[in-house]
Amino acid sequence: MPRTMQPAYPRPPAPLRLASAESVFQNAREYFDKGELPLFGSIFADEQNAGHGQYNRAWESRRGNVHAAIRLPLAGVWQTAASAAALAALIADELEALGYAVLIKWPNDIVALTHKGAAKAGGILLKEIGGLLTAGIGLNLSWAPGADLLREGAALPAGKLTDAVPLHQNAPGASHARINDPYLLWCRIAARIAREDPLELLERWRALAEDYLLWKGENISVLDPEGPGSGRIEGRLFGLSSEGELVIQSHARMISCLRGCLTRN
Repeated sequence: MPRTMQPAYPRPPAPLRLASAESVFQNAREYFDKGELPLFGSIFADEQNAGHGQYNRAWESRRGNVHAAIRLPLAGVWQTAASAAALAALIADELEALGYAVLIKWPNDIVALTHKGAAKAGGILLKEIGGLLTAGIGLNLSWAPGADLLREGAALPAGKLTDAVPLHQNAPGASHARINDPYLLWCRIAARIAREDPLELLERWRALAEDYLLWKGENISVLDPEGPGSGRIEGRLFGLSSEGELVIQSHARMISCLRGCLTRN
């Protein structure tokens, strides 16, 4: 659950809201170059026309979803290879606090747990160019692409957060209901990210991420689409390394991999 803590950096302004954007990454770069994007400052677009995800795959989305980019400091966990997994864990933790049943699919996906099963409801992409570290976050809140728009061999169907199984809506001590307005949801997530001390998070991101890790303990395969040959590793998903690698138990030995497409066998 989220923890109360003192911010390690000055409180950023409210996320800048745009009616439309080609890419929130591009907007973040423009505002940074003008000196108008402070640490943990963020951009939100009601619509995004040219979004992309891992391996430069197109990200299909529509109005009513979250399309956002946030500037992260080049410090602590954010300057390590574990940054994507750490960020996914924070987002999953905040979504769970709001009553959404979610997990994370290594290395950078948000998964909604629906009555029909697990479905990919979001993704995270980090880029560091010219001193600007930006995390792009896309969340399917009210719309998800159909099967005809997914890449061949996708490990999960697409889904949306509004279909996630509701959690603790009426439980004693539950302080917040679901937020179904995409901008307000992003404000809540961005505030959570900004509250975290990057150095302190470096010490505890892994335990948090493993609490939300999809298919932990199950038999899985990892295929590196950019690796030599087939690049396939099979085994039992054991957990995560301190560097953000997926740790797989295969034939009585532990194998770590830093990238690849994860599927369940």
